[in-house]
Amino acid sequence: ALRRDDRDINSLPTLLMRDPTLAGAVVRVANSAHYRRGPQVTSLPKAIAVLGNDGLRYVVLTSVMRPILQSDPSQHAARSSERLTFQAEARTWICGALTRGDGDAGEAQLASVVASTGVAALMRMMPRTLLAQASADPTFAPRFFALASALSARAAAQWRLDDALRDALHSMSLASEDAGPLARTLGLADRLSMLHALRVAGLVDEVARVSAGAEGHRRDAQLLRDLQAMEQEPAEA
Repeated sequence: ALRRDDRDINSLPTLLMRDPTLAGAVVRVANSAHYRRGPQVTSLPKAIAVLGNDGLRYVVLTSVMRPILQSDPSQHAARSSERLTFQAEARTWICGALTRGDGDAGEAQLASVVASTGVAALMRMMPRTLLAQASADPTFAPRFFALASALSARAAAQWRLDDALRDALHSMSLASEDAGPLARTLGLADRLSMLHALRVAGLVDEVARVSAGAEGHRRDAQLLRDLQAMEQEPAEA
């Protein structure tokens, strides 16, 4: 419904109210420092209007995917699953921001959500001791993420998503200039969201960068400031 131009906006509150947790997430994000521009948002229709289509799609997609990424109940997996979810949600928001007005934001955000399935699957399959040992190998991460991208593309095929989205998932980790627009958007959003997650965890300093050139630095810095504002707790009335 969120990708149809002829959708009935008045029907969205009724649909969302079927899931109180999702409805609450919509209102919470609408009250974040990034979206809220006036009095506190207390109603679902107002929250939908504040978020707009891209913001609402972000909340719905990440809320649906969160239980899948956090499905491993083991204690050892809890922290890694939490960090994976945090980074995936950041990447999905950045995808929407990068394509706003210049691309298909819905396709990019959907691809971002699916992109985490491969990493989640590998993390569930690989023993923690093996992951810890392999992480010391500088060649491990590129191979790990390439395999994760291939698994995500296979998941997209199972869900019968279109060829362009599957191809973008498969090539997003390559960081190649020959990649298509969607793959480049996914790759940039992935690197920015990783940087954001590392900064939040205190593992890198503020001078760490992703893109080359002054224009790229300015764009990335603004995106990360907006993302941080979106993640902030609801502002007080």
